[in-house]
Amino acid sequence: VPPIGAGRQAAPEPAAVARAAVELALDDTARSAARVLGARLREELGPARVAEVCEGWYREALGA
Repeated sequence: VPPIGAGRQAAPEPAAVARAAVELALDDTARSAARVLGARLREELGPARVAEVCEGWYREALGA
């Protein structure tokens, strides 16, 4: 996760997560970065793409 953009890294402690959430909420570019990242992930994790990848694994396993 980059220091700016769609997300933040935080230690698994309530205070650290809260600080990261506030920092993210105050970042004017975070919403648009999250939108771009979300669109990319929807494409990569969409049913058609996942099926394509799995079919490739089967073809590879069968030596086709």
